[in-house]
Amino acid sequence: MKRAHKGTFQKSSTKAEEQEPLSGGQTVYESVSRPLTAFTSYIRHGIQTVRESLFALLVSTLTAVSAGVFLSRSEELLLLIPGLIILVPGALDIRGAIFGALGSRLGSALHLGYIEEFSLSNRHVRRNIYSTMTQTIVVSVLLAFFAKLLASFFGFADVSLFELIAISFLGGVIAGLILLFMTFLIAMKSYQRGWDPDNIHAPLITALGDFITVPSLLLATTIVLDMRPFLDFFVISVITVALANAVLLFRHEDKDFKRAVFISLAAVTLSGFVSSMSGILLHSNIERLVAVPTILIMLPAFLGQGGNIGNTLASRISTKLHLGQLDPELRLEREIKREFVSSYLLAAIVFVFVAVLTHIADIIFHIPALGLKMTLAISLFAGIALTTIVIMLTFLISVMAYRHKVDPDDVTIPLITALADIMGVFALIATLGIFGII
Repeated sequence: MKRAHKGTFQKSSTKAEEQEPLSGGQTVYESVSRPLTAFTSYIRHGIQTVRESLFALLVSTLTAVSAGVFLSRSEELLLLIPGLIILVPGALDIRGAIFGALGSRLGSALHLGYIEEFSLSNRHVRRNIYSTMTQTIVVSVLLAFFAKLLASFFGFADVSLFELIAISFLGGVIAGLILLFMTFLIAMKSYQRGWDPDNIHAPLITALGDFITVPSLLLATTIVLDMRPFLDFFVISVITVALANAVLLFRHEDKDFKRAVFISLAAVTLSGFVSSMSGILLHSNIERLVAVPTILIMLPAFLGQGGNIGNTLASRISTKLHLGQLDPELRLEREIKREFVSSYLLAAIVFVFVAVLTHIADIIFHIPALGLKMTLAISLFAGIALTTIVIMLTFLISVMAYRHKVDPDDVTIPLITALADIMGVFALIATLGIFGII
């Protein structure tokens, strides 16, 4: 009996030792040092990610702040054309989506030898021009319809559909032609120099898209104001052109080409619609935002970097899922923790840069400023809040897509880009309320 009792005691003691965190060969030092070592590895991984991604994000921030300067100096147009601000987030998103996809297709065509130089006699060159401009025209018109639909739904009856169609179409075509030329130029020149276009076009086209889109919309607005007597005829012509392009695409003989363009068109359209919702939030606060021009300068860069941080995370999660380095489960594994830390480090640096550039723009252009400390506080507070939401959404969408046998590369980035706009506007406006600015 004693022997049996002793054996029972030994077993229970062993079990207790296994449950005891400081036993089983693990010292107090090891219990403290292991979490610190893990955290240090997360930081090292984060620094490496920041080093690789930072330059492109800083360039796009610089161009986006430049676009914000145009926006902040156009208070009269923003107040004169009700609903104009609704177009801005959607226009920024669809321009990046359309021409980012064009750059990707050109990179693949150059690597495969389908394109060697720019020539309209080349079928792949003609198809890329046709599909890109068709998407630009059709989605620009749809974006105006979305803006009017959402404005009416939320009670903004003063928004003119015809004015929005004319502005969105003209702004889209002006920006589209410039970006079409630049995308081909960047792809061709980089390939001729022995560089991989896939590593170059994305950050540059995003930066150019941010810089060109807002001035193009403002230029289109001034043109529309001068052509108001002919507005009805112009808009009817625009709608006819958009419908004709859609019909020609539908009747295209190449089924694979037609299917690819329609899928791309659907993704860009969905992104534009979701982004228009963030425009509604801006429109409902337009008078208060116009009274704080610093925020208008910050706006394009703030929204763009929120999306870029999510897109960088989405790309890395997708790659790890495909390589089997990350299980498609909604649990915080070591790998996903490292990616989250990297995203927060990136956000801390980028949103400080957004604030500093915004303040410099305030000084250079003699715009009433909030002061560097307040601008930093707003950008960092709202930016970290946005980053937290974007991280959770990116992780959730990527894993769920992969589990349902959908490539995360096809769905996560368009969705996160659009959702980051809505969450970004909400975070920024909420932060301004918390700080007593509006």
